[in-house]
Amino acid sequence: MNGILVFFLCLTLLAAFLVLKARGDERRQNEEFLRKLRESFGRFSEDGTSGEALRILSGRAAEWKETKERGFVDDITWRDLEMDEVFRRMNTALSEPGEEALYELLRRPVRDKELLEKRGRIIKFFAENPEERLKLQEAFHRMGRRGKYALSDYLSLLDNIREESNLRHYFSALLGLFSVSMIFIKPAAGFVIFIAVLIINVTTYFKRKGEIDSSLSAFSYILRSLGEIRRLPQINAEELSEEMKKIRETGESLKILSRGAFLILSGRDLTGSFLQIPLDYLRIFLHVDLMKFNSMLSLVRSRSEDIRELFGTVGFLDAMIAAASFREALKVKCKPEFTDEKYAYFEAEDLYHPLLENPVSASISTSGKGVLLTGSNASGKSTFLKSAGLSILLAQTIYTAPAKALKLSFLDIYSSMSLSDSLVGNESYYMAEIRAVKRIADRVARDPSSGLPGAACFLDELLRGTNTLERIAASSGILKTLKKEHTLVFAATHDLELTGMLENYYDNYHFEDEVNGNDITFSYRLNKGRAKTRNAIKLLELIGFDPETVKGAFRTAERFEKEGTWERI
Repeated sequence: MNGILVFFLCLTLLAAFLVLKARGDERRQNEEFLRKLRESFGRFSEDGTSGEALRILSGRAAEWKETKERGFVDDITWRDLEMDEVFRRMNTALSEPGEEALYELLRRPVRDKELLEKRGRIIKFFAENPEERLKLQEAFHRMGRRGKYALSDYLSLLDNIREESNLRHYFSALLGLFSVSMIFIKPAAGFVIFIAVLIINVTTYFKRKGEIDSSLSAFSYILRSLGEIRRLPQINAEELSEEMKKIRETGESLKILSRGAFLILSGRDLTGSFLQIPLDYLRIFLHVDLMKFNSMLSLVRSRSEDIRELFGTVGFLDAMIAAASFREALKVKCKPEFTDEKYAYFEAEDLYHPLLENPVSASISTSGKGVLLTGSNASGKSTFLKSAGLSILLAQTIYTAPAKALKLSFLDIYSSMSLSDSLVGNESYYMAEIRAVKRIADRVARDPSSGLPGAACFLDELLRGTNTLERIAASSGILKTLKKEHTLVFAATHDLELTGMLENYYDNYHFEDEVNGNDITFSYRLNKGRAKTRNAIKLLELIGFDPETVKGAFRTAERFEKEGTWERI
């Protein structure tokens, strides 16, 4: 008897030691996590967002597009501005709702100055109050990012599950308890009964689990997240008062969902500690998680809108922390100033692209005209277009601009810069391009008196897929049509003829390059006026073309410039 007592005492002490060790390890891990959070704030994300997560988020964007919502950034513009990479660098969100909220925020610019100013105040609060920020981030981290589904997908999975009675699971549990008790009454017969019941219960458990496995995982994530949300610290700050109130009130109304949630959460999304193993076997043997799932399924379905609202609020705060970190990481930044000018307006001082390691800034002011950019390949035209488009988008989403100063009107953003193979499909490049430009023309043609904001259009090498004569003729017509009072157009071109043809509608700017010996250098600086260099021909000489070929090219270009006709060769 003493030996048995000693054995159980040692077993108890071992279990206590393991529990204390696990808690100590968890505390140290949490301290290390918080240290890394402090150090990483104000830096671009280096972890990146998985391609699978981006695919899921892009799929959600396709659903938003179907709502025909004003201001939505479509796929072509999103790709042209390389927003997947911008999102990756900005995405330091720690929860799945936060990641989804950040992506949605970037794809849905807003036209409400007060709302943007509110976002700006929240971003500033998180930048200036690290302790409050860390408390929230710690909770968001415990919610985690699974990267399999968006929240709406989790709730949709639950809608597709067949409900069933718990009677057979109650019977399985009673049968299991009976088989265990029989081992103590009649060990030999009881053991046989136990094995038989074990086989039956395990078989029926995994049969039902196979039907609801993905939904059970979604259910587990929702319940665990709700538990973490209810434990969020209540931060008494004016900037967060509305969000904290929503979280407190909605979380309290959903408190009923947390009762008995451990029966489903046991062994799921936890540390994987071997201390959970006995609970996992007990759960399988007695069907306790299936019974709890069945009893709570209809309740979760009935409260889906409350759950969406709660997750949306939490996701917004997580996204704002990510935006605050991104803002702090910018070398130069400003709050945009929105103007009430009657025409589309854009004025930037020291504008740059935030993802370039050593960007060259540019200043520009539009005065009712469009902007026509000229310059050789690789001189900086495309980068400037992306910088301007990105600044408009960030100004209308996170109330931040990568510039020393930015003044603009509210603008929808459209582009046609570089169509990807997936967008071209089986069409010719020219057909795909004119379809892309047509969608811009359709948007510009809409009556601004209907309440629509202005539009910012970015075009790079318009109609590059056709011959010079038709390209210039069609491009000039399109650019003239697009330039309206409520439309801001930035267009880059190699066709210098357009600079003269459209000077009543467009201001000319250019990027210069310079040939030094056997090398060509670019300043990447934006200059007023049209490009005057012919270094594209000079490059023929640099790479070894016959001198007579190069001279002939220069001579032909000079004649065309003077006489407007090409010489017969």
